[in-house]
Amino acid sequence: MSIAHLKGTSNPKIIIIGSGFAGIGMAIRLKQSGINQFILLEKASSVGGTWRDNHYPGAACDVQSHLYSFSFEAKPDWSHMFGKQSEILSYIEHCVEKYQLAPHLRFGCEISGAEYDQANGLWNIQTKDGQLFSANEIISASGGLSQPTLPNILGIEKYQKESFHSSRWNHNFSVENKTISVIGTGASAIQFVPELLKQGAKVKLFQRTPPWILPKPDRKIGKFEQNIYKKLPILQNIFRQSIFWKLEARATGMVNFPWILKIGQKLAKRHLKKIVKDPVLCEKLTPNYTIGCKRILLSNNYLQAMQHPNLELITDAVTEITEQGVSTANAEHSCDAIIYGTGFSAAENCIPFPVTGKNQQTLSDYWKSINGAEAYKGISVNGFPNWSFIVGPNTLLGHSSIILMIEPQVEHILRLIKERRIRNLKSIEVSESAQQEWNKIIRKRSEKTVWQSGGCQSWYLTKDGKNTTLWPGFTFEFKKALLANDISNYQLEEYTASSATADEQIA
Repeated sequence: MSIAHLKGTSNPKIIIIGSGFAGIGMAIRLKQSGINQFILLEKASSVGGTWRDNHYPGAACDVQSHLYSFSFEAKPDWSHMFGKQSEILSYIEHCVEKYQLAPHLRFGCEISGAEYDQANGLWNIQTKDGQLFSANEIISASGGLSQPTLPNILGIEKYQKESFHSSRWNHNFSVENKTISVIGTGASAIQFVPELLKQGAKVKLFQRTPPWILPKPDRKIGKFEQNIYKKLPILQNIFRQSIFWKLEARATGMVNFPWILKIGQKLAKRHLKKIVKDPVLCEKLTPNYTIGCKRILLSNNYLQAMQHPNLELITDAVTEITEQGVSTANAEHSCDAIIYGTGFSAAENCIPFPVTGKNQQTLSDYWKSINGAEAYKGISVNGFPNWSFIVGPNTLLGHSSIILMIEPQVEHILRLIKERRIRNLKSIEVSESAQQEWNKIIRKRSEKTVWQSGGCQSWYLTKDGKNTTLWPGFTFEFKKALLANDISNYQLEEYTASSATADEQIA
């Protein structure tokens, strides 16, 4: 099957992969810059990314809504301080409508592979249903946490009853009067476990490591406050900035001075002991690592749920999944369903399909050869010209809103696109030395962080203890680094006399 070269968005000059916050944000800025020959490839049937997929009961953001939204598209009428899943999804859909992105969206396009045509400076992409696309630039905006992870437990395929990952929630399955085994106690589980109890389920919660939990400072935002923000947007921006600096302060402890986190740890312990009166249960729910080593979780009902008569907390290690339930070393627990709250694959697996760059080298093989995922500023990888990541390696956060990382990356990528077009370049590729120097800084700064010194095993790090996931610093530092003019760190390749220009390739 040959690749069709059609004008307009049918065969674009730019392909964006994914339609969550990252992809939509990139698309908006392209349109605002007068660049319209692009499409967004989306494997699902609608937009939304994380907030489309994670629709489990109780799903909500753990960052305040006024900061977890685009800086250029304020929403004055958030209903709560922390947005619920449905409201955040509606916000993304609103952005699609307002900025007229619908003509650029291609749904049902699950990518099976991408390969760089070195001779012509083009990327060729194939989908699982046989569609082929060709473009000058690819922007991978599917995010670092889009691939759900199931635990590596013996016999997981043997279970005969209902089972699903929390990001693939089956709402047609009624949990009322059923015994539900929940494996995992992370950010998703602390939200849906209390909801299972409300719906009349009996819950067996299998905990490997307890999380540190702080109260969630959530509240309803009344009409009066919403109207003030509508009439005086500057006040909403001031409020946004106050949230920004409050959250930014967390990075001081996580990145530079982990001993500061002891203050937060004391507050978390006090919160736990205030709610959980049973000393045995309290001990089971007390982590043995420094707060911040894993993501700090916010909840006003999880610890209360631990004392519910219909919940059994099981701290014995899971040894096997059987046809009827979950086995530990001491018992077999039969159940009517298993729900996995076991998180997502991190940076190494942020591309769930083969990407083949220059000299037929695949991205996965390249990252294996350097002991884990790396990119220059989380965006560019040597050997993969004209390919950019949004929310790539070392751009996730442990303390604030991911939007603060997405927006600078979008601007950096936009600058590269404009540079290539102005100079009519065949390709732009980050130099190996620039990538290595950037990642030396990442490694050095990571050494002092609580993620590497806090005494826990988390998805932030590889098995070898390398941080490939989080940005080890303040978000304003990241923004400053990305907005700097660094075109000298890129290798610029011009078209030869015998090769077609960029416009001719796509015409």
